[in-house]
Amino acid sequence: MPVLAVNEQSTSPFLQAVYRADPFFRLDNTSSGNINYSSLRDYPLIVLNNLNSVSSGLAQQLQEYVRNGGTLMVFPSLTADLASLTSFLQILGTDVPEKIVGEETKVVNINLQHPVFKDVFEGIPKDIDLPIAKKFIQYSNKSRTTKQSLLEFTGRRSFLSQYNLEKGKVFLSAVSLDAEVSNFVQHSIFVPVMY
Repeated sequence: MPVLAVNEQSTSPFLQAVYRADPFFRLDNTSSGNINYSSLRDYPLIVLNNLNSVSSGLAQQLQEYVRNGGTLMVFPSLTADLASLTSFLQILGTDVPEKIVGEETKVVNINLQHPVFKDVFEGIPKDIDLPIAKKFIQYSNKSRTTKQSLLEFTGRRSFLSQYNLEKGKVFLSAVSLDAEVSNFVQHSIFVPVMY
């Protein structure tokens, strides 16, 4: 299965490790300024990796891609312009960023009924080890979205959520793919999330 990673600067070693380890996947990397819009439909999954901004043209193309059945995973830059991220996410019908939080916070809830995790675990220990974020984006909690939480912080704040847009899906992360801001990329649940 072809996967496209759209990177701000460098490729993610964590995406490389996940997708290059399994011959079922073919990971293609491109920079945010060098995207071939006409080939987006060839990828069942597109991962946005640490983009500082999303141009209006790319935003429109990605909205169309998702509406037509594509799956988009958004791992935002934590140094980005939140106004640009807000504009992009509004087009996709997701929650939008409120602020960047710089305090260590642990994920406290995993939605085992979500298809991503449904058959992954045989049993869950009472004190399950879940990811920790040292810095993350706190999103609004709009009631008019199609949000399904996969992972949550305390207070039902989103760590990773899915939103539906017509035939497609958007997965929105509160953290980037950076081991310095969260242990998510090194955590055992990272692999099933990315598959």
